[in-house]
Amino acid sequence: MNPAFHVLPAAIRERHSVRASGDGFAWPDLLIVPDGDQTRFAWESDRQAISNRPVRFMGRGDSWVGGDIVRHQLGALVNSVLTRLSEQGISGTALAREWEAIQQTSQDEALLPCCCTPWPRSVRRC
Repeated sequence: MNPAFHVLPAAIRERHSVRASGDGFAWPDLLIVPDGDQTRFAWESDRQAISNRPVRFMGRGDSWVGGDIVRHQLGALVNSVLTRLSEQGISGTALAREWEAIQQTSQDEALLPCCCTPWPRSVRRC
């Protein structure tokens, strides 16, 4: 099993888990954990097929990516989704409103949750 799944407390793992936030979609067991100017991606394979999941993820790994690259690529993903929704005549979604709010967030506001978190400094590193 990937060490990231043991080292981080359960509450933090769930907060950074793509699968935990997947609303029933087939997502990999992937953690995305920002750590200073880097972001850690740690993923684990599904040990066995589960009848209510049509997809089984087979690979596992652990990688660090520059935070600027991650922010850029995730921003491009959200913009792409919003463009496709707009092309279908769908507007005013929660995603659009939340993305607009994120885009208008100042750098000081963006740092506030990190500075005020009760997580141990060894975990949050900000």
